[in-house]
Amino acid sequence: MNHTCPMCGHAFRSEDDFGVAHEVVCPSCGTVVREGHPAGAPVLRADRGWAAERLEIPSIALMLVGGLALLGGLMQLCLAGVILFADIDDFDSPEERIFGAIMYGVGSLWAFAVGGIIIYGALKMRRLESWGFALTAAIMAVIPCNVCCMFGMPVGIWSLITLNDPQVKGAFR
Repeated sequence: MNHTCPMCGHAFRSEDDFGVAHEVVCPSCGTVVREGHPAGAPVLRADRGWAAERLEIPSIALMLVGGLALLGGLMQLCLAGVILFADIDDFDSPEERIFGAIMYGVGSLWAFAVGGIIIYGALKMRRLESWGFALTAAIMAVIPCNVCCMFGMPVGIWSLITLNDPQVKGAFR
């Protein structure tokens, strides 16, 4: 089958002619071309080193967002303890005190879960292991559901843009 590379214009011939879509490599420039693909668009082979470089700073920033979420959860847990055990006269009844402590406790559990997911996903992103988990971490950072959403939103958006680059996405295992 005869082919023309869309990147360098080199004309070449492939051995297998099955009439189905398959990938061929241009012997001149190394571009992977998927035959049968609309308009003969090139399919660029993912360079894992390049993708790892592009994801290095966003993944570190996501780890910081996750760490801040864990720190916020720890602060909420401390506040729950203060409300429960300190002698504060701001509450009208013991039930209000217990309810306040429970609410801060639940908030701390949520912050621990969100922070853990973001850190785990950022580690997966940095190692190019799980695109889905890295995407989940970026989305969790964007959602204003933790104490560091002002820092998490831009970092999450940056991570989402970088993760959705086709060459970066193709580098994940």
